[in-house]
This record gives sequence, structure tokens and C-alpha cells, in this order.
Amino acid sequence: MSLPEIVLADLGLAGAALLLIAAVRRWTGAAVRLPEALARHRVLPGAAAGFGWFAEVAEVVAGATVVVAWLAGWPAGMRAGSAGMSVMYALFAVYLTAVLRRNGRVPCLCLDRDTTVSGATIMRAVALSLASSALALGLAAPPHTLLDRLVHLPGAALVALLLVVLVEVTGALRAAQPRVGR
Repeated sequence: MSLPEIVLADLGLAGAALLLIAAVRRWTGAAVRLPEALARHRVLPGAAAGFGWFAEVAEVVAGATVVVAWLAGWPAGMRAGSAGMSVMYALFAVYLTAVLRRNGRVPCLCLDRDTTVSGATIMRAVALSLASSALALGLAAPPHTLLDRLVHLPGAALVALLLVVLVEVTGALRAAQPRVGR
């Protein structure tokens, strides 16, 4: 694999990992379930917030499909799961933009209860949508051997961690800046 393919693959796997981590955190109570988060943000009509469970299921299906397809060396499954992730992350970016415009910097409620909606959370969703789109188009297929596929997992885990930390650091830096006119 070339360097651009490795970066795309690791970003895509990181996106899948973040979807699965978010789902596990919601199911264990460490994060807010999506119907409740949608209701708290007050961006969608009340009835639509009740369908947050559908997004919870879809994120698990898409994320798990990408991980399983990667480990199995199944390019068609990788493209299908990545297409689902691309749509989900794009919709998430649009939704977060609406939340930010309507409510300002409120808790995102996606991975935890504290991270606020910001330009950084929106850009993370956009980046993961674009990387997932590239994988859906087949621009980075799983390597042929299991060992080569397994070698990517630590890199993908590091990318996922860096994406989360980057959002946290930018939020902390923004909060530490003095407000002019206050």
C-alpha cells in the first residue's frame, strides 16, 4: 500500500472505531443515548428525536462492517460499510453545524457528556466522512494478507485517539482564551 492508501485506510478504520466506541459508551451509560441527545439539542422536531435509536443501530452496523471486512480482507464489504459511514459522518457534520448555530457551544453528547460542539468536532466529522467516501470508492482496499491487515490496527487506534484528543485540546485552548468585551 502507498502512503496515501495507508492514511486513508487508517482514517477509515479510526472512523469505524469511533462509531463503535460511541455505541458502547452509550449502552454502558458513559454517554447519553441518541434519542435523549437529539431531544436536548432541540434542533429536530420532537418526533424525529425518537428515531435516534435507528442512528445508533446504523452506526454499529456500519462500523462493525468496516472492521470485519478489513480483518476478512473483503473489499466489497469495506466499500459498503464505508459508504454507510460516509453518509453518517456527513449527516453528523450537518447536524452539529445546526446545533452550533442554534445553541452555541453546548455538549455534543456523542462520545461523552462533556465535549462541546465546536468547529473542531464538525471538522472531525467532515474529515471522517471524506476518508470514508474514499474507502467507499475503493481508493484503499484491505491488504491481501491477514498479517498486513493486522499491522494497520495500532495505527488506526492511534489516529482515533488523536482525533479525540485534538478536539479536546482545541476546546481547552478556546476556553482558556480571554473574551474581549467581557
